Amino acid sequence: MSFAGVSLVGDGEAVGHAINVSAASGYHLLVVNRYSHIKATTPNGGKVVSLPFTVGGHRWRISCYPNGDRSDCADSVSLYFRLDENAVEGLKVQYGFSFIDELEKQDSTYIRAKEADNFSSSHPSWGYRNFMKRDALEKSKHLKDDCFTIRCDVAIATTVDLHIKVPPSSIKQHISDLFLSEEGTDVTFMVSGQKFAAHRCVLAARSVVFKAELLGSMKEGTVASVIDVEDMEAKVFRPCLTLFTPTRCPRWR
Repeated sequence: MSFAGVSLVGDGEAVGHAINVSAASGYHLLVVNRYSHIKATTPNGGKVVSLPFTVGGHRWRISCYPNGDRSDCADSVSLYFRLDENAVEGLKVQYGFSFIDELEKQDSTYIRAKEADNFSSSHPSWGYRNFMKRDALEKSKHLKDDCFTIRCDVAIATTVDLHIKVPPSSIKQHISDLFLSEEGTDVTFMVSGQKFAAHRCVLAARSVVFKAELLGSMKEGTVASVIDVEDMEAKVFRPCLTLFTPTRCPRWR
């Protein structure tokens, strides 16, 4: 995550330094100073706002409501992440708020695992109405010297075209080439004194008869490497053998 600057709010407008981050991910720090004063002077629905900062080519702000953004969460601190520009098309964004010392929530894999929200001109703001109960914050280690720091991590969700054009299968041609080359053959048929080499697994895959003959006996260790075929001529057996091999072999006469 790239550092996108820091905003300090305490009394009046935010000050600090915002950094324009062109990368698709980054983080900005919101330092809430003089928390007791802000809580006492900001009514329910009132907020303090960060400086505008840029991540992924878009401008953003962080809004903190110390007394909640609505009456039904007046006992909580509300946090919102806001798109600070007009965007006709929605932006899919993953974001997360954490206190500066919550390192486990600031890992990029943690942010990327979050569900992306859709930011647009019609819905520019997303966040947490009940980010933390105010009394819990005031008793926590996160509030030190009347100050706490929120880190907002941002990742612009990118879409990747995973459609891959798969070429036509050439397995038939490959098996045909293997059959014609006789490479790797492991069984031989002897027909009328002529030998025909073949691949046991190909024949077994194409014929239940060959499967029972070649693989069934293999389990018992009794299969022969040369099988005699009787009562058939070689010129008849060869085209029969090619029928069980998905090849593009020429016709045999």
